[in-house]
Amino acid sequence: LYRNRLSAEEAEQLLKNEKRALDDVFKEWQPEAERSIAHKIIIQAIIEREQMALSDQEFEELLQRRASDLQMSLEQLRALYQKNNMLSSVRSDFQERKLFEWLLAHNNFVVDKKMKNAILSNT
Repeated sequence: LYRNRLSAEEAEQLLKNEKRALDDVFKEWQPEAERSIAHKIIIQAIIEREQMALSDQEFEELLQRRASDLQMSLEQLRALYQKNNMLSSVRSDFQERKLFEWLLAHNNFVVDKKMKNAILSNT
């Protein structure tokens, strides 16, 4: 229920209203969770193998760019991410985007603009 950022009380009430058990929700989410974990493991293995971890400087530059895009200061954006416990998730997203850009640049197959945008928009 973290997925929707509900408090434990809100989650209990929602499940009660829908007449669902928490175990049923976990069973429903399990296949997607397993795919997500496998995806993360593969991505991390490629990052390590290719030695392309996102540096602190790259992370700061990307945060600054995002802050500018959102017309916020870097400090405001960082505070927002920290308040919502999102900073590590954002770093992970940036890391994945770096990897996907590298994979697209170093592949042997033809990727049209529409496919490239679809791949990069998922990060």
